[in-house]
Amino acid sequence: MDKQKIKQSFSKSAVSYDQYADLQQEVLAKFFMSLPELSGKILDIGCGTGLLARLIAEKYHQTEVLGLDLAPGMIEVAKYSTSSQRIKFEVGDGEDLPLIDNIFNWVVSSLACQWMDLEKVFAEVSRVLKKEGRFYFATFGPETLKELKAVNWSINNFRSQQEIEELLARDFVEIKVEREIVAKNYQDVCSLLSSMKKIGSKSLKPLEQQGLMTKDKINSLLPSSAKGVVATYEILFVSCQKKGQV
Repeated sequence: MDKQKIKQSFSKSAVSYDQYADLQQEVLAKFFMSLPELSGKILDIGCGTGLLARLIAEKYHQTEVLGLDLAPGMIEVAKYSTSSQRIKFEVGDGEDLPLIDNIFNWVVSSLACQWMDLEKVFAEVSRVLKKEGRFYFATFGPETLKELKAVNWSINNFRSQQEIEELLARDFVEIKVEREIVAKNYQDVCSLLSSMKKIGSKSLKPLEQQGLMTKDKINSLLPSSAKGVVATYEILFVSCQKKGQV
């Protein structure tokens, strides 16, 4: 994954992100409802426009939330949308957190970790969590957009549940994963690609492009019905606790 392109793409889409990110908001709502009662210092990695941080601060008054995102545009929108003195937003990379060790009670992240090197992120989360602090996150699994993969389009190879559990086991215990498959309907393939582009996901292309990819040729890639085309998203909801050592 090209980190610079991800940074630029999500910054560019920041102002209109919440208008089009319906799937992300649905997942975030379920993720938020699954969280236990929170208190203390909380880090939100890949905070985007700051919605999760705001929800946490509004519901749990004994919290201080720091939202980090790689995209400066997202942080600008998050700051503009927030008035709480208990929330701060900063530009930061989840793979290399600009933070000291052992300072957070909780780390959360909703549909952001899939754009990062999970091995680096998990090590950094463990580093900044206090002893026995907890980590909750939602991420995409490898079944995501399997329909496009089947017709040979370049889709990110997201980590499987087993791979995530194995990586987490180095620094975490009490690892629990809930898997959910979400099917979304779009008018056609072009509508699917357009919706992804509007929220900052990079444009997808066929691995072996043959000739000019016209709109009709793109739309012919997937079978459609009266409901249009279906796109599958595999969502993994993960919780774990930092191992007991300091």
